[in-house]
Amino acid sequence: MRTLIAYAGKTGNTAKCARKIAIHLNQVTLVDLNAEVVNPKDFDAVIVASPVYSHKFERSVGSFLKKYQEILQTKP
Repeated sequence: MRTLIAYAGKTGNTAKCARKIAIHLNQVTLVDLNAEVVNPKDFDAVIVASPVYSHKFERSVGSFLKKYQEILQTKP
């Protein structure tokens, strides 16, 4: 199963958590949404990680979720 872990954060803590999750999965792709663009349609499963600031996700994560909402709703 091809898994995408899409994350963003300012301090590096979210990236560290994403990498720790990734070591337990096969065929995983890590993408920092602050630096890269990715389309989740190419993956079987998607994990999204973000810090929360004032009840909101990191801006790039919110944009990713909004842009790909329909695709993401069909993923496990």
